[in-house]
Amino acid sequence: MIDSNRFTVELKVSVARFGKISKAGRLDEISGSMEIRKNTHNRSLGKWGEQVAADYLLEQGYAILARNWKSPYGELDLIARRLDTLSFVEVKTRSGRNYGWPEEAITAQKQEHLINCVQTYLDEQPVDPNVDWQIDVIAILVTDRGANLYDLKHFENAVSGL
Repeated sequence: MIDSNRFTVELKVSVARFGKISKAGRLDEISGSMEIRKNTHNRSLGKWGEQVAADYLLEQGYAILARNWKSPYGELDLIARRLDTLSFVEVKTRSGRNYGWPEEAITAQKQEHLINCVQTYLDEQPVDPNVDWQIDVIAILVTDRGANLYDLKHFENAVSGL
């Protein structure tokens, strides 16, 4: 977990040492260890959340068919099946609410990318035409990752087609 006070102090030190910050808030001249640590933290948290979501789906009777399936439009975190329904699952994990609830990160643009990813998957993979499909969102808000404490919400059929 990133200590926000430490994060702020390191950013100020990095700015004083290395100079200008781009409009995106990143150091231009030298990326600095702060940005690398933040990206590593986000990736690690995301992978952890995807595993928690996969475990949850397995407990709910789903079979996991694929993880991190890539298309030109982006990535599908989890593809799962339960009975005659394929679920394409977007997992959003946050370690706090500074940027809102995890599910709020599913913007209209993200929804469009998800729909395009699913269409690509259905075009490229042999899928039984009698199988229904839906796009789900699993939102995980971590309260204490070290103690494996979190709130998980499963929004079934959360994104509708075009």
